[in-house]
Amino acid sequence: MTAENAGPNASFDVVYFASVDWRHTWQRSQHLASRLARCGRVLYLDPPGLRAPRRSDIFRLFARSGRQESRPVPNLDVSRTLPCWLSVRYSLIARLNAWRTRRIVRNWMRRGSGRPPLLWASRPSPIVLEATCGLPRTGFVYDAVDRFAAFHPKNARFITDTERSIVRSADVVLAVSENLHRDLSSVNPHAYLVPNAVDFAHFSRDKKHEPPPAELARLPRPIAGYVGEIASWLDLSIIERLSRSGVCASIVLIGPAESDQIRRLRKLPNTHWLGRQRYSDLPRYVRNFDVGLIPFQITPLTLASSPIKLFEYLAAGCPVVSTPLPAVEAYGSVTHIADSVGFVAGVADALKTAQDASLRRRRVDMARANDWRFRVERIIDILHQHGMA
Repeated sequence: MTAENAGPNASFDVVYFASVDWRHTWQRSQHLASRLARCGRVLYLDPPGLRAPRRSDIFRLFARSGRQESRPVPNLDVSRTLPCWLSVRYSLIARLNAWRTRRIVRNWMRRGSGRPPLLWASRPSPIVLEATCGLPRTGFVYDAVDRFAAFHPKNARFITDTERSIVRSADVVLAVSENLHRDLSSVNPHAYLVPNAVDFAHFSRDKKHEPPPAELARLPRPIAGYVGEIASWLDLSIIERLSRSGVCASIVLIGPAESDQIRRLRKLPNTHWLGRQRYSDLPRYVRNFDVGLIPFQITPLTLASSPIKLFEYLAAGCPVVSTPLPAVEAYGSVTHIADSVGFVAGVADALKTAQDASLRRRRVDMARANDWRFRVERIIDILHQHGMA
């Protein structure tokens, strides 16, 4: 049974409490929700927060005011109407948010078949916990996409306790990494490992005659590239050493970044921050990398991660150098693993393999075997096992 060819036995509607806004950088939530929409209707709810709003959130919060819904793909509705929150710790605010969320869901259900949906949560918010308790359902899936407590140390215990409550109430738990699977399977025995994957067709397109993006065309080679958020888990000290090593003529970073990180990057030689690029354009950039970088710090957060960029680099045939993350070490036969001290040498070794056609085919084949299609097939099989599809 595949998501693309799902028959009546795999027909279900989904209320998807996402981990990121639909308009955010494409991650697991958007990939899975858009493919589940081939099995039935999906309501994608932009997520509530796990902390009090900051000044930098003002535009995001303003965009959520009023009724703003869209249908970016067939059978999938996006609702951005979750109201603002003061703090995850305020139970009254959580209850009010949950009440309004249930109204949004019920209105959406009335416009469709009226059948109870599959509830899907991918963020351990008390708002999600409250909302799901009062909604009809055919089942409840919790998708553990990150170690969220590590993002918010001040609220770590509260978030951990909320997540465990959600996990205990779920019919099925999906975990993005072995680390999370081990922890959550002790709370709910119906936990399954489902790592991240890649839209293989999107990133493997071979367009030899397509010119590189203008920003890359003018840069000297070789180019070491990074795609993703430039956030606290990125080890900028590695980027600094690489920029001064002479191993790469150019270092390119693509993705959103905070102002202090931008200032730090702009001080580095041979380093170019290109900001956020459209998901549709990313393959053009990755195809023109000579080596792809995953220079993450080794922390509880990253040890539980499953970097999507790993498979995106591989799908383009690009050599990959990563710090020793368990999710990447599992693919050590086609990647170069190096700690922060040896990372520059790892990049030098990877560059030597960039033109090896045999290694390139192995990278592409590994990415092909980790397409999102296969992850959704596995999820549908799991749902069938538990009578939810």
